[in-house]
Amino acid sequence: AGAYTISEDDPTPAGYVLVGIACENTATGQVYMGDIFNRSVDFSLAQGDRVHCVFANEKLGTVIIKKLTAPSGGAGFSFFSDLAVGSFTLKDGGKEIVANVLPGTYTVIENDPTATGFELSGINCVDSAKKGRPSSDDVASRSALILLDPGETVTCTFTNSIDNTLSVEKVTDPDSTDSFGFDG
Repeated sequence: AGAYTISEDDPTPAGYVLVGIACENTATGQVYMGDIFNRSVDFSLAQGDRVHCVFANEKLGTVIIKKLTAPSGGAGFSFFSDLAVGSFTLKDGGKEIVANVLPGTYTVIENDPTATGFELSGINCVDSAKKGRPSSDDVASRSALILLDPGETVTCTFTNSIDNTLSVEKVTDPDSTDSFGFDG
């Protein structure tokens, strides 16, 4: 009998996050809700009481952003994200690995790459959790919507291609306003 406190050590080094604490006195039905921030729960026991506590943890995930260019060799592609890393820059073949990410929804956007002579030509996101929520991408908005499930790794590859342009100028000697057709 008496007052008790049960606490959990920080689960982050093991790759987990505490998401809930609840204890129930099975003799009286009283429920004690824990303090997730302090990773503890306080309760009192009388003679003959039995308390059952559940500390619920979720596995942290990993997000990997990769950059490829065609042809190879591009550099200085900048990204913005709502992940803990915030903004970052990648070159061709580079990757940004963000570990110990809370399960949830995140967005990664490639800033407009046209100043580098490239354009975003594709985004491909692969989720390791086959039964989880699938991540998605949108080339038009240059963004990946990452739906990170517990313990999952999501890898998104942003591919840029040379922004090809073709300019045709017709010159006549002498100057003329005649029309000429072109095929391409």
